Amino acid sequence: MTDISLNIFRNIPCLETERLILKKITYRDLTDIYEYSQDENVTRYLLWDAHPNIKVTKKYLYLVNKFYSKSKFYDWGIHLKENNKMIGTCGFSQIDIENNSAEIGYVLNRKYWQRGFGAEAVSKVIEFGFDTMGFNRISARVIKGNINSLKVLSKNGLKEEGLLRGAVFAKNRYQDVFVYSIMREEYYNV
Repeated sequence: MTDISLNIFRNIPCLETERLILKKITYRDLTDIYEYSQDENVTRYLLWDAHPNIKVTKKYLYLVNKFYSKSKFYDWGIHLKENNKMIGTCGFSQIDIENNSAEIGYVLNRKYWQRGFGAEAVSKVIEFGFDTMGFNRISARVIKGNINSLKVLSKNGLKEEGLLRGAVFAKNRYQDVFVYSIMREEYYNV
């Protein structure tokens, strides 16, 4: 993989599943993004805090579009096919070109938890990572206690590698973080 392959994220392609369309995040998504980003139950296990007002969400959207234009943002908005409502994001929080790997991240509106949408979106992004980007490894980090997220990863064939004790400072304290991963050869042999 080369730097040129990251240009795909300037005009991020739409990805489609049975119930979802994963597509570029735009200003039209403002209200939907604010709906879940202001929910402290949604952000409880994330590295960022709940948005206290819609101005913070607008600032986030400005940065998203700026980074898309520079091929430095690798997330899709998760939209329901039935009504085009954006219910979260899923994508690569980091891409390591030198080691041909990526870290996946995702967030989902609480109203849509426990319905398989997270696993469906993660599955499609993993497929894109291996099939289109040619990654050798895709990993994820999950703050200890986020059982739902661990289930999403397990459903998609990621295996636990270990626990990093006190690895991140979030929510005013050091947090333990699980590391999960799937290798290219495992993905195609599963």
